[in-house]
Amino acid sequence: MANIVATLAAELENTVGTAGFETAFAKINNLSAADTKALSRKFAGRVVRSAAQAKKFIWARHQGLLNDDAMAAHTNGHIAA
Repeated sequence: MANIVATLAAELENTVGTAGFETAFAKINNLSAADTKALSRKFAGRVVRSAAQAKKFIWARHQGLLNDDAMAAHTNGHIAA
């Protein structure tokens, strides 16, 4: 199963911050709880206690990148000093 985790982690990594992420994210539902937690460690860098918590952190990483991109577009890439 580690191979499945590595493959899905790579797919998530390649699509993070894009619309294609949702398709890859949906594949998490086919994983066991242990694999979902391993994916959280690999993709989001978070050790979790449950599959639900793992999904939350995986999605949060994607959402964070979307928010960063939106903020950069809004501020033209400039930040306050």
